[in-house]
Amino acid sequence: MKTEECSFVCSPQAVSRLVGDTMVLLDLRTDQYFGLPTVGARMWTLLSEGALLGRVAEVVASEYEVTVEQALCDAERLAGELVAAGLLLQRAGATTARELLDPPAPNSLAGE
Repeated sequence: MKTEECSFVCSPQAVSRLVGDTMVLLDLRTDQYFGLPTVGARMWTLLSEGALLGRVAEVVASEYEVTVEQALCDAERLAGELVAAGLLLQRAGATTARELLDPPAPNSLAGE
């Protein structure tokens, strides 16, 4: 899978709120706060809604004075940092954060 095709979901342990132009993130496990100003706030919104990294880069490039290539590089870096902090989860075919945390057992049938 190409990097541009990666997508993410917000961890159920993360809470976010826009305060002015800064996105404030709270890790409920550690009570640690993070702040993402302006462009980072926009990227968080897109990433946490499941947008592909390529789409995040396109939106950021269209809204701010940056190339798609630079926006993609920045989005990759931010996503990596947020995943490492446990605030964002990378999607791998799952549609919700719960599916990422509790995937069904292989070869299991519903109702068994």
